[in-house]
Amino acid sequence: MAVQEKQACAKACADELKGAGWAQEYVRLGGSYVIVMGSALTDREIKERRKRVADMAVELQLLPKDDPDRIRVYDANQTGSMGVLVPVPGGWPTDWRSRLGCR
Repeated sequence: MAVQEKQACAKACADELKGAGWAQEYVRLGGSYVIVMGSALTDREIKERRKRVADMAVELQLLPKDDPDRIRVYDANQTGSMGVLVPVPGGWPTDWRSRLGCR
């Protein structure tokens, strides 16, 4: 992806917050704004998207300053690894292999 396209994607993330009144109210009341991207991103791309959204949140007076704990961006690599951290209620069934079609 060209640099201009990446910058346009980061701007689109910030514009999304600008147009989402419900999310603005949520952040204003102390909530977090989390963007989950369906593709893998570089660390630089994640930082750029987060910075653009944080700058927009400050501009909209949702946050007094950039707050990395309340504005987060996750890419496909991060969300994929989260699945191993989430416990299964009641543990895995004893017949999990058959339920997954394994032999």
